[in-house]
Amino acid sequence: MLMSMHQVMSKAMGSMGSYSHSKGVPFIRQTVANFIQQRDGGVPSDPENIFLTAGASDGIKSVFSVLMANANCGVLIPLPQYPLYSATMTILNGKTVYYELDEANDWGLSADRIAQHVQRERANGVDVRAIVVINPGNPTGQCLSLANMQDIITLCKKEKIVLMADEVYQTNVYDKQNRPFHSFKKVLADMGKEYESVELFSFHSVSKGMVGECGQRGGYFEAQSA
Repeated sequence: MLMSMHQVMSKAMGSMGSYSHSKGVPFIRQTVANFIQQRDGGVPSDPENIFLTAGASDGIKSVFSVLMANANCGVLIPLPQYPLYSATMTILNGKTVYYELDEANDWGLSADRIAQHVQRERANGVDVRAIVVINPGNPTGQCLSLANMQDIITLCKKEKIVLMADEVYQTNVYDKQNRPFHSFKKVLADMGKEYESVELFSFHSVSKGMVGECGQRGGYFEAQSA
């Protein structure tokens, strides 16, 4: 007899009488890993590297908390930006280092200018540890070009900074022919073993990944490092 979806889920998830794994229920993490692997054309995804969260925002706050070892730690955040990032940095007493998006260049990023920000801030005693890239953009709505994403990954490798990829709008892309969505994980994998040292956190959300209803508080982040 075929089991119903409810029975399949109940069997896979087991008892709810105690705490589940801190990363989230293994069955659901495996489902997320399957989604990522299918999305990225077969690039492997390990469910052990996936953390389920109450929305992408909680995952972002968790990673920020790990990065902010002291008040001199800084994170590169885009302008314009979604205010979650600057607000979280204020709460954690970290250093917000803004970098500007180029409106004339489809709201792209200049890796050279970002590198100048990193060098300037480090010279002033700020331990720049990570860069936030929102792609597709919020509030700008752009999808970064493949070449621009490769430049960012190269920058992260050279400057030894963590790449935080906010990709929650990846299914809400309307000009898929001219500017399709590429995940940073897929681009990083395609760049080869030379870039395996780049540390990447990728964030996604149920609320943006389905129909854009922000009240659906579910998400994940995937951690990737050498």
